[in-house]
Amino acid sequence: MGRGHHSRRLPLCGEPLEPRRLLAGDVATRSTATVGGDPGDGLETFPSAEAYADWLTDRATASWRHLFGQPVFGVPFLDDLILLPVMPRVTGGLEPGSVAAVPLEYAGPSDTNTQVAGVDEADLVETDGDTLYALSQRRLSIVTGFAGGQPRLIGQFDLDSPGQVAGMYLADDRLTILSRQWNEAAIAGGPAGLGWFPQPAITRPRTLVTVLDVSDPEAAVVAGRTVFDGELVASRMVYGQLRMVLDHPLVVPPPEVVAAGEPAGPLATGPAPVVPVPAVAGLTIMPRPPVDRLPTGRYETAAAYAVRVRQQLVASMTPQVYRVDAAGNPLDLANLVDPARIDIPEPGQVRQLTTITAVDPAGSPTDTVGLFTAGSVEVFATADDFYLFDDGQGSDWPVDVIRPMIWLPPVTGVTQVAFAATPAAAVSLAAQGEFTGRLLNQFAADAAEGLLRVVVERPGEGSGVVVLDRAGERLVEVGSLAGLAPGEDLYAVRFVADRAYFVTFIRTDPLFVVDLSDATAPVLLGELHVPGFSDHIQPLAEGFLLTIGRDADPRTGAFRGLQLSIFDVREPTSPTLLHRATLAGGRDVTTPITGNGWQRGDGDHLALGFFPEPGVITMPVSFDGWTEPADPWGEPVPSRQHLEVFAIDVAAGISRLGSIDHATSIDRSVQIAGRLVAVSEREVSLHDFADPSARLAAVPLGANPGITATRLPDQSPPPLPPITALIERAASGLPLHRSWTVKGAETVGDRTVLYAEHASGAVHRLTSAAPIEAAGWAAFGFESVGNLDSIPVREFIIGPAAGPAADRGLPEPVGEAVLGWFGLTRDASGRIRRAGGLAASR
Repeated sequence: MGRGHHSRRLPLCGEPLEPRRLLAGDVATRSTATVGGDPGDGLETFPSAEAYADWLTDRATASWRHLFGQPVFGVPFLDDLILLPVMPRVTGGLEPGSVAAVPLEYAGPSDTNTQVAGVDEADLVETDGDTLYALSQRRLSIVTGFAGGQPRLIGQFDLDSPGQVAGMYLADDRLTILSRQWNEAAIAGGPAGLGWFPQPAITRPRTLVTVLDVSDPEAAVVAGRTVFDGELVASRMVYGQLRMVLDHPLVVPPPEVVAAGEPAGPLATGPAPVVPVPAVAGLTIMPRPPVDRLPTGRYETAAAYAVRVRQQLVASMTPQVYRVDAAGNPLDLANLVDPARIDIPEPGQVRQLTTITAVDPAGSPTDTVGLFTAGSVEVFATADDFYLFDDGQGSDWPVDVIRPMIWLPPVTGVTQVAFAATPAAAVSLAAQGEFTGRLLNQFAADAAEGLLRVVVERPGEGSGVVVLDRAGERLVEVGSLAGLAPGEDLYAVRFVADRAYFVTFIRTDPLFVVDLSDATAPVLLGELHVPGFSDHIQPLAEGFLLTIGRDADPRTGAFRGLQLSIFDVREPTSPTLLHRATLAGGRDVTTPITGNGWQRGDGDHLALGFFPEPGVITMPVSFDGWTEPADPWGEPVPSRQHLEVFAIDVAAGISRLGSIDHATSIDRSVQIAGRLVAVSEREVSLHDFADPSARLAAVPLGANPGITATRLPDQSPPPLPPITALIERAASGLPLHRSWTVKGAETVGDRTVLYAEHASGAVHRLTSAAPIEAAGWAAFGFESVGNLDSIPVREFIIGPAAGPAADRGLPEPVGEAVLGWFGLTRDASGRIRRAGGLAASR
């Protein structure tokens, strides 16, 4: 069903006609929904930190209830792994009023092809008058001088981010860059005696917000760097205020194995109290058992498990935020969200904590709320609200139970999150609801006059429209239209004013037009069946749509080449296809605008260059296939990528103006000073819209561009603290260099021995050749561990008699003071125990 597997290649269809201007730009909507509201019957947050800890402990205990007290059998690959990466914690959060309120002025929309006017989306390029900012491969390039026809590179900086750059925003004189990070993987143990078993890697997602002062583009400086725990799901910038959605995985630690003769239950009765978070500095080190045997015994009891993991879970599920210096060293640390700002989830499975944060112009959070979600989260944003759609709702089955093989209709939960207009104002959980069906992507949702309109897909039933209104703290269904195109897949959606346009496909492309002027009674006005399908819908002048998709065989549904179409929907009861052009190259031609050819709704709409003023669109296009005629035994043609440029006119149709080629993929195109600018990883080129194939000027960004790429300079880099200060900071929960925490130091002869713990729980003994002075800690090289020796403490913490440590000539077992730094003790028999009394070795 859906897209087929065979096709015939077609040449470009459609006559090249003279270019004419479009009549208008994008048509977008703006939410006027009421915001605010106190938690009540619709929304209920945790009343205290103790209640939050109780819920986390109950959830973790329920996940492993089938193992508690049972004998160990099979391959206990979970028994010796520390799966819970824990960062040191501090109490307290960032108060909403801790940052002075700064009046925000809307600086106008960028060239980004956003869904809603005035709601900016992170992109790889930004423009400000005659200046272009481009991101590629963790490098920022600044180019200016387009107006004079001689653009030049005035700055190029390598970003201090080991992860993936997600995009950036430009507002006034601030360039805000978002990066996805994952802290260094480390192993705190592994399956004993299983050399073939892959070693586990533990990572913790983070998001780095870097704010640059670009008031003088030739002397850009860093105004602030802030690291947020959590994986970036979505972001928007409205009136200069950054808003982010982050996911924090709920990782449940497995039960431990209790050896024969060891206590099977807790040594104290009742739940362990929630220790103020500064007292917790990471996970206890668990030494690996001898390699000649597997752990034996029974799993601990549920009560013992609850006592042991309670504090770990609280620390793990209390996301942190901290400012960092140029080297990544945290300068201060605070909780991102308070439990009293987290919604209590309904019974059922959950997978992560999702937080929604407002960020001030310096990159620091001003307010955050949270909720637990069960599936992937999709975000639709207006100037006033975020709507979070969770496709994992609707199941009451616990996460540790295999659901029976029965069909249940998909249910999507939706949460409305309201934002105020100033940076220091609060974010609030406004309302929640749910509906039957699935969301395709962010374009399948829209808000107008306080109503949320959603195009949904219901397996077997077809597609339809659901309208939700707010009643107190609930989003309730007030209108719906269902049963359109049963058995077909939903491919594209776009709302324009009071109409919804969407495309389904199995063999042909039905374009549906639904009237939403009466929210309680959506009406199907008309539909049109044409060959092929559309993946993206772009509003043109009023009453016209441009779509980008593929041609397809009307008998089999097998898709063919990329095609552009213009539809006339001025008469909604009888929409018509005005113009269509199909690109040569068949199914081997792709564009990121439509996404993966075998997945729906994953296209990158920001890759579409949409320029209403000259009546032009641009499309990055790639060809990766065989020469014509197709020969299954022939040699593939080298992959080619270029930017196709088309003139779009509702009267004259679609005409190809030319193409632009770079040595690498052209990711974006923008308009500066009336000219077309193409941007790739290694080059920026300047073109005329009427004749884009002719290159007017070019600026290299790759090797030897004329300017040496350097690190972004800070305004005032803080001095490096001495090792004693680092230890004091560790005592208050402040980590060192992204993922490490200094636990203590001792002097052995003429050398300084430092003990540092990784966020995953791994501990290393690091040795310096000389006493550590003010900045000497940098010699330890925490990122590369490039010092005299780096010894995992777990290898010798119980002494050379353990085997591998003695073979490597490691030092004698560490002293009691060092054990105390990690919450361990040594009993009379030499066994290492945790502070709670249970054995730490088997």
